[in-house]
Amino acid sequence: MKDVADDARPTRSISIFEGVRRARQETGKSRWAIFRGWLRLRRSGRKLLFSEYLAFGLYRDDAKPGAFLGVIEATKLSLALNHRSHRRALVSDKLLFDAILRGMGYPVPRLQALLSPHRYGGGFASLKTARDILDFLEKQAEYPIFCKPVRGQGGQDSFAIRHRVGREIEFLDGTREETHLFAERMFGNHRAGMVIQDFVRQHPDLTAVCGEVVGTVRLFTFWEGRDIHVIGAAWKIPTGGGMADNLGYGSYIGQVDVGAGRVGTVRVAVAPGADAATHHPVSGAELTGLALPHWQAAKDACFQAARLLYGMPLVGWDVAIGENGPVLIEANSIPGLEAVQYLDLEGCLQNDLLGRMEREIARLKVAAKREARGRRRKVREMAKDRVLQGLGFDR
Repeated sequence: MKDVADDARPTRSISIFEGVRRARQETGKSRWAIFRGWLRLRRSGRKLLFSEYLAFGLYRDDAKPGAFLGVIEATKLSLALNHRSHRRALVSDKLLFDAILRGMGYPVPRLQALLSPHRYGGGFASLKTARDILDFLEKQAEYPIFCKPVRGQGGQDSFAIRHRVGREIEFLDGTREETHLFAERMFGNHRAGMVIQDFVRQHPDLTAVCGEVVGTVRLFTFWEGRDIHVIGAAWKIPTGGGMADNLGYGSYIGQVDVGAGRVGTVRVAVAPGADAATHHPVSGAELTGLALPHWQAAKDACFQAARLLYGMPLVGWDVAIGENGPVLIEANSIPGLEAVQYLDLEGCLQNDLLGRMEREIARLKVAAKREARGRRRKVREMAKDRVLQGLGFDR
């Protein structure tokens, strides 16, 4: 892979001041006119941030702000659709989610160990002390391995270990640490829980583009009535800045055509004004137009898993494209649907998507009221039975 000088890398984001300057250059409007346009949009009920208003070019006279979704609205919409907290808890707890998918036969990474002082299970090592971690790393671990917190998202506390060399372990990025020091640090920092899995070896075609670090695809599924739709997809493209595809490590993000599985617009960040890119900054491989392997199989796996999560209509699935097919990594109940708009600067609320989601929310509210009435009726009947039994009557 070839190296690219830091000063040759494109701009990851711009400031609000730079965004206003660009807007003035494009339209000839004054700063106050641009700001006033955003205020009018806010008063109309659309809760887009000013940075979003600038990034999506909604200051233009021909813009269609009704098609764009801001992060505040997207979060509220996700919570309204996925209103059942016990359903969200299933996907937020990676251990439970792994057990559900594994038990149903879905493709997931093999679980080697769990670090937790309170939880344990069968079929994998249970690590409760720093000594347990050290013994696992020296005697049981089948390298390479990937470690991530039981709860949380974003990949900031995730890391991959390539192998053990003498008294040291070597991480995927080439750095090393003494095994016993790492075990103590891991135990001290991750007592809330850490799962240790097989490291997914991604498809050779993708490794040739972005290296060993796995770049997952996020597919957004929407359960509407009896039908499930993939309403968008984005590929997180590692650029050599860390051990996971987290955008904070410098990963690029590319739009993926849902039908064909080909990469479209690629940007260097999910941020206002982030520059577009056509080639990988390290390998030099062309990104635009790249066909993702096993695309239909990846969509099918998400469709099937979405049916398993009945009652949680909007999910963002993180899928790795492995050597032999897709591997489901995790699911997100607040999937960040608004982020895909930064890729092609088109609103995600096409084909009456907002109206369809709002109708689904209304249907869910009716169903929830019906279920609540059923529960209250059952409680009254149980109480009545107990009273009659106490009086010596049998029903």
